[in-house]
Amino acid sequence: MKKIWDSQNNKPMYVIDEKSLHDVVKRKINAMARKVNLFDYGMIAITMFVGVFMIIDGIKSNYQWTDFLTAVAAFGITIYVVINRSRRRKLELKFGQSLVDGLDNAIVKIDYLIKQGKTFVFWYVIPFALVTVISMASKPNSIWSWLLIIAAFTFASWLGTWEVRKFHIPKKRSLEGLRKTLTQDLEDQV
Repeated sequence: MKKIWDSQNNKPMYVIDEKSLHDVVKRKINAMARKVNLFDYGMIAITMFVGVFMIIDGIKSNYQWTDFLTAVAAFGITIYVVINRSRRRKLELKFGQSLVDGLDNAIVKIDYLIKQGKTFVFWYVIPFALVTVISMASKPNSIWSWLLIIAAFTFASWLGTWEVRKFHIPKKRSLEGLRKTLTQDLEDQV
């Protein structure tokens, strides 16, 4: 926004610098695209790595069935993330090339991250927690091992909701505010 002097009314007036606004909008759209892709590819890579590692570990440890169960959970989560990514990508194809469409697309992406963060416990923590409990129950473990596992899964659950509250919801509000500013500017020009 630029402050200019309205000599007719003798007071300051504010004008939106269209090029600056366009640059800000494009940066936010690109940043959101990178963030969503990082999330998806990161989750796919992590769960694939865990799955492959558990298969190799299962083979090395005389075919421990719990290792293979963990691999199945990891590959199941990978499939879940790939399917959700595919659904999101199909939805994104419906948006046009205008700045408002780009902002709407970025808002859909942040909604996707919010949904993934809010449901993280159900699609990631619980499957791995169940497999871990089954694996730990199949052999003797100290109380400290159990407490550490409980703490780790509790922390992971909290971290997923914290990330949504701390980063994603404020980002969504920022994008919605930018969209409102842009649409008001477009309406004022008409």
